[in-house]
Amino acid sequence: MLASDHASHHLVTTMPKVELHAHLGGSVRLATLDELMLKNNLAGLHFTATSADISTVEPEKRMEQAFAVFDAIRKVTGNLAAVRRIAEETVLDYAAESCRYLELRSTPRALDGATEEAYVETVLQGIAAGNHQLPPEKRVHCELLLSFDRSKPEAAATTERLVRSFFQRGVAGADLSGNCYKNEWRDFVPFFDRLRRDAVPATLHAGEKQDAAELKAMLDWLPERIGHLVFSDDRADSFIRDHRIPIEVCLTSNLFTSVGCVADHHVRAWLDHPISINTDDRGVFNTTLTKEYSLLLSEGGVSERAVFDIVRSSVAQAFVGSEERREVAKHFDSFEKSYFAAQRDA
Repeated sequence: MLASDHASHHLVTTMPKVELHAHLGGSVRLATLDELMLKNNLAGLHFTATSADISTVEPEKRMEQAFAVFDAIRKVTGNLAAVRRIAEETVLDYAAESCRYLELRSTPRALDGATEEAYVETVLQGIAAGNHQLPPEKRVHCELLLSFDRSKPEAAATTERLVRSFFQRGVAGADLSGNCYKNEWRDFVPFFDRLRRDAVPATLHAGEKQDAAELKAMLDWLPERIGHLVFSDDRADSFIRDHRIPIEVCLTSNLFTSVGCVADHHVRAWLDHPISINTDDRGVFNTTLTKEYSLLLSEGGVSERAVFDIVRSSVAQAFVGSEERREVAKHFDSFEKSYFAAQRDA
């Protein structure tokens, strides 16, 4: 390993990190998934396609493949004990790679004959249990975003009620996600409008498909953040820049579902704009935050200084108050100072 490569590896493995776009179900450990499949007498399930394997497949078909995996995961995590375990293990996994702030997102589900409210409480209990196993200096400030599932507009009223009920009690905001080819953004606007009146921040999966009209409608709503933005156009890009709407970038996920290679990814065009680097579904796509930043450095041609700028920007985008953001920033500021001091002395 070259000295520069060693330094970059040290940077991405040890620097304090922020994750703003992580789905709880998709973050399941593969070992845990295998165990749950055995318990449920289901055949082996792995998302094993590579970007080379699927480079000629249309984006809609790629998305269908990914959501087939998500649907299967939902089947084997269809009880509260499994949900709690995944939340707990996810916090531990992020702590192991020096993540200081994490936003998990999940759609409330009625499981084990219990209510969707019990689901939210169970996820929060799992998050707390994970942090309880860690020393104070390693704990992850973890917030939950409740997701409106595009494929289930009939559940939107329940999700809205739960966002409002748990807001600032473990839930930091709302998300629109799910299969982007199902239903329309306009179906969910009334729910998000009401939440906005209660000062609830929101992030929208936007630009996951080639639909300029829907992307425009989403951007016109001025969400606090948007996720992915794989498909866009000059007008939309200008609007995003003018209004400084942060973008949640998910490199590996996009390579599977939309983009052929890192060189073709839009991330490099947005380095002067508020962005964050995220895993999306670390279990499904077999990735970590460390791997995402390594990919950005090795194949994206991004400098170490740019990496620091991205993490600093990510802290500012978090759906928590200014005091909480300052606490997260302290860890990052201290690391940045010591890292570049060591680089100068080397």
